[in-house]
Amino acid sequence: MNRKKISLFFAVVIAIIMVPAAAFAFEAKKGNNIYVGENETVAGNLYAAGVNVIIDGKVEGDVFCAGQSVTINGEVGGDVFCAGSSVAINGRVGGSIRVAASELSINGQVERSALAFASNINLSDSGKIGWNFFGGAANFTAYGPIGGDVQFGGASLVINNTVGGNVRFYGEVAEQQQKSSAPALTLLPKAVVNGSLTYSQTASAEIKDGAQVKGKTIKKAPQLKKVEHKTKNAFWPFTVSFAIFGLLTTVILGLALVRLNSDAVEAVTDNILERPWATLGWGLVLLILTPIVIILLLITLVGLPLAGLAGLLFVIYLILAKVTFGIALGRLINDKAKWKLSLYWAATLGIVITDLIIFIPIIGWIFGFFTLLWSFGALMIASKNLIK
Repeated sequence: MNRKKISLFFAVVIAIIMVPAAAFAFEAKKGNNIYVGENETVAGNLYAAGVNVIIDGKVEGDVFCAGQSVTINGEVGGDVFCAGSSVAINGRVGGSIRVAASELSINGQVERSALAFASNINLSDSGKIGWNFFGGAANFTAYGPIGGDVQFGGASLVINNTVGGNVRFYGEVAEQQQKSSAPALTLLPKAVVNGSLTYSQTASAEIKDGAQVKGKTIKKAPQLKKVEHKTKNAFWPFTVSFAIFGLLTTVILGLALVRLNSDAVEAVTDNILERPWATLGWGLVLLILTPIVIILLLITLVGLPLAGLAGLLFVIYLILAKVTFGIALGRLINDKAKWKLSLYWAATLGIVITDLIIFIPIIGWIFGFFTLLWSFGALMIASKNLIK
């Protein structure tokens, strides 16, 4: 494999770490500061990874971004998939948003749904979510309208605008914790819930004068005997959502890599298919030695930059593990079954099967471990070729 192919293979990962939807016409940007100017138009999807990402212009497709600070002031025609410390949606998003952040602010228009997990989520009075909201956070304040349902799990939910559908507040605590740390649900005077309102009796709720609940108000009886089971049941929608989100992310990351350079993808996965035992051995070496090397580098100040670089590469390898093995598995199944599928379909098939097997208790852990070793080995050999 030549240097150019391997370089492209690894470079694309930085720009599409959080990719969970398919699209193949795209522009990739990376660097400390990424800026789409007010008069700039991106025809297709935008993949951006940097310390600061600012979009003042127009993106006709989807936006996939990761950064310490992400600000979208312009217009996005499709969906937004983003991870960052601080994410602000100040412009218009024609599709849905899926965000993981410490602080999420929605001051603009999200025409469809929002899926968000953060420490704090703020939907200002100038903001809007056209369809449903589903998420979890320590605090969620909704001062803007939400067209559909609200399903939220966290410590505090405050609503002061119209909710077109139902509101379901997940949150239950043990009996001894109710006085000090019970989740709080507050409907301020401008709140209008057109559907039903559901929350646990263990959650303190305050409905101010003027607030309206047009449907039923349902208080779920607490189950205080087995708090751990109750907590799991309360948050099962988030577990399922994360699982689906993770599967889509892995599949589309694989498809994007195939789109970028199918020859490079085939060359990397050939290491698993043609040299399985050697690849497994290299993977075990990498898994054992990398953390040791990072610790040794951290001991000296001179080695800090190298430790950071080694740690970043290790994380990238972890992210690519299921993708690399899944594509190799899909290619193997395709060849053995003589289906003559395209690499796109083979990659999708293999990644889905890999993800499903990993979810099987006990077997999944064992399978996942060997998947990690094979993938690490394949990527290690590819990295060695790049260095050479």
